[in-house]
Amino acid sequence: MPSFDIVSELNQTEIENAVNNSVREVKSRFDLKNAKISIKIVEGDLIQISAENEFQAKQVYEILEIKFSQRKLDLNTLDVKDPNINLSEYLLNINLLSGIDKALSKKISNLIRETKLKVKVLTQAEQLRVSGKKRNDLQDIISKIKDARFNYPLQFKNFKD
Repeated sequence: MPSFDIVSELNQTEIENAVNNSVREVKSRFDLKNAKISIKIVEGDLIQISAENEFQAKQVYEILEIKFSQRKLDLNTLDVKDPNINLSEYLLNINLLSGIDKALSKKISNLIRETKLKVKVLTQAEQLRVSGKKRNDLQDIISKIKDARFNYPLQFKNFKD
């Protein structure tokens, strides 16, 4: 019976490469030459941008977005939180989204049921498994989910016949 999994996973190596490339570009940019700017991965799922002011922090964030897209990482992974502003520092925290929570899995399941195709949806921890008799039905489900644009990084893996 054909099936596939809907997951939301992070590729840590590519994320580290994107952050390192961003650091290199910030160091080489003339307009950010003598600024006190840092970009670092604090935990596995948090990136911090520290700059002297909001303008510089937003420029660095744009550089980070460009590096993410060059590495073919989903920009929906980046979840920007409210900045922490001090007298000498503008700190921007960016969470990296991963895993499918219950609310999102319910939305996806409802969308699949609305298609009225003969498929089954099973929720397993932080992923969903969709199975059905016809391969074309599963491909239709994938295209419907992509068209729905949940603003969340979703990947489709383990497509089996």
